[in-house]
Amino acid sequence: MWILNILIIALFIVLAIEDFVHKAISWKWVILLFCFALILNICKKNPDFFINTMLNLLFILIQLIIITLVFSLKQGYLVNIFKRHFGLGDALVLATLCLFFHPIIFVFFYLSISIYTIIIYSFLQWINNVKILIPFVSMLSIGYILFFVLSIVISNIDLFHNIDWINELLPFIV
Repeated sequence: MWILNILIIALFIVLAIEDFVHKAISWKWVILLFCFALILNICKKNPDFFINTMLNLLFILIQLIIITLVFSLKQGYLVNIFKRHFGLGDALVLATLCLFFHPIIFVFFYLSISIYTIIIYSFLQWINNVKILIPFVSMLSIGYILFFVLSIVISNIDLFHNIDWINELLPFIV
């Protein structure tokens, strides 16, 4: 299992570098990551894997619809967000990340990374006074790696599937 986790982390590092440098990612890495995620869940014998994945995908679909509606209302016509606003690679990596998390933790992960990304890139855009393309796959990859490292440091908690830690964290957030 450790070898598989190391391969997954290595893939996230490759994705982060590729996205940051080229503002695009190769499909082969996403397909490989998807396969590794399936193998990881088979090895863990996660009984809720299918339901969790479907709920996470539904959440992402709702997010993409909302983003499409916001940009369409702003422009006055139906906008294809994948042409200018949101990369297809971003959506594919998000869909692959759906395989790794319990739905509640996935929402927390997604919102945390999104808010962090918006804050960092808004600040950088304000400082440079120029529009910056956001390497969202890089941010998602770094977030996953940090999550994984944190789950090793806090060895008694499975940050990916055990929602107890979220319940303990909620009073501090709200």
